[in-house]
Amino acid sequence: MYLVLVPKPLDPVVVEKVKKRLEWACTFLIVRYGFVHQILAMMTKTPSNMTLTMGVRVLSGGKFELIYNPYFVDGLKDEELVYVFYHEILHLALHHCTSRNFDDKDIGNIAHDLAVNELIPVNPGSCEPPRDKNGNLEGAFVSEFKKQFKGIKEKQTCEYYYDFLRDKQKKSGQGQGKGKGKGQGQEKGQGKGKHDFDDHGGWKEDEVADERVRARIKEIDQGDLWGDVTGANREVILAAQVRKINWRNLVRRFLGNHSWKDREATRKRPNRRMGYEFSGTRRLYVDRHLVAVDTSGSIDSELLSQFLSIVNSMLDYMPIDLMQFDAEKTAGPVPFDRRKVQYEFTGRGGTCFEPVMQVAKERHYKSLSIITDGCADVCSKPSADVLWVLPKGCKPPVDWGKRIYMERHV
Repeated sequence: MYLVLVPKPLDPVVVEKVKKRLEWACTFLIVRYGFVHQILAMMTKTPSNMTLTMGVRVLSGGKFELIYNPYFVDGLKDEELVYVFYHEILHLALHHCTSRNFDDKDIGNIAHDLAVNELIPVNPGSCEPPRDKNGNLEGAFVSEFKKQFKGIKEKQTCEYYYDFLRDKQKKSGQGQGKGKGKGQGQEKGQGKGKHDFDDHGGWKEDEVADERVRARIKEIDQGDLWGDVTGANREVILAAQVRKINWRNLVRRFLGNHSWKDREATRKRPNRRMGYEFSGTRRLYVDRHLVAVDTSGSIDSELLSQFLSIVNSMLDYMPIDLMQFDAEKTAGPVPFDRRKVQYEFTGRGGTCFEPVMQVAKERHYKSLSIITDGCADVCSKPSADVLWVLPKGCKPPVDWGKRIYMERHV
């Protein structure tokens, strides 16, 4: 038997009452919280019973929607409503909604909230975090997490808090620091989980949306429309607008530069000029390219799964051969012609790049991509062009070859 929670129908009287209150709140924000008002102006506001609280949804075409549960808003004090508004627009301004995502959604949600709440100025009677009936803070706050985790730092990025909580979770082996997902796992009759006063369910990656946010932040900065945002917080927000180079595009460019294509006749395609009466052509890839995956003991299972994701994406550009290695060749090279959800990696010993260089030399590969953490001794240089794909913070033992650093959590 399954318990199905049916969303509470919206009362039109409550909806209209809350709409008027939101209009008043947005007008109030112009005076003191100009930055919040400017970002809120980018979003349409939509009442919904499909969320328990409030959240930003990323729509197609780079547009945003602020969805809110009227009963949730109706239960907030004015100063708490301002705080929740501030919280939502910071998620948007810091690109949490559109690009700074994590593999573990539950811990990622808490990490995003910790980073945001550290930047919101608390002003008694004007902007205060929501509290429950017993006066306890609702949401994720560093001040509260310090009671459980000594050493957690204030005013850090969401990436810092994510790594910190993941590390604590692994050491405890019991999932400490892992809260309930947004809008999930609540008991019947409860509106919010322990760490929830907003909904992250409508987030998704969107480059167009990212650019819209950057453009609006630029307008705010040029027009000095920040309101009460401190200088230090301005720097944090402005730093988040700096575009990061997409390392996946660099991988595509490297492979694209080495894709030697020929053509052969085929009846399966019409001739572009003369139609089906004459043979068309299709591209014929002459060269294959070697991708070597480090499966030594220093590579954990999470990193191996990301390595597989990279190999799968390489198939979009050209045929590749895949080999595995640690201190020696452990598997392959074999053609890797189809995307795979799972793949058996062997090895788990030490690391040596010399077997990879030997294979590239013997089989005359045109290019060699080595996916590794770089922890090994110096090796010889092959005639093939070499691309090192490394986790951020790692480096190969040699100074030749191109290098691309992957974001570990993205």
